[in-house]
Amino acid sequence: MARYFDSSVLLSILLEEEMKNEAAEIWKADSIRLSSILLPAESYTVLRRYYATYKSKLPSNWLPEKEKNLRALLEEITLGVLDHRLIEIIAAKKELARCRTLDAIHLATAIGFREKIHPERLILCTFDQTMKRVAKRLKFKVLPYIRSIK
Repeated sequence: MARYFDSSVLLSILLEEEMKNEAAEIWKADSIRLSSILLPAESYTVLRRYYATYKSKLPSNWLPEKEKNLRALLEEITLGVLDHRLIEIIAAKKELARCRTLDAIHLATAIGFREKIHPERLILCTFDQTMKRVAKRLKFKVLPYIRSIK
């Protein structure tokens, strides 16, 4: 199996959020990890914004350590590029308009990966509820499982 990750799962691990254990289990469960080239940009930006917001409560080495951890995690993932095929997918899949632009790009990238491998072998991993709903409409298997979406 292969897993496509948006930033919510990776950031949950790095920021040690409430769902960090579930995020780590999802991350470790398969060795084929995929995402968009957006993932590093989103992750570095969020880490730096988080540090700027909570700097007074965090150790001085927090940001360098988290960026080091991020680099290590990024080495384990294959990143899809933004290209003309991605734009074609976004133009064709009107369902993508139901989510935010970056999430639509993530989903279009996941669709591009799914076209290259057997559709049943790709699982989309996100904690974003809207993205989960749209992914289900696009016939993705989604983790963590949808328990109750508000």
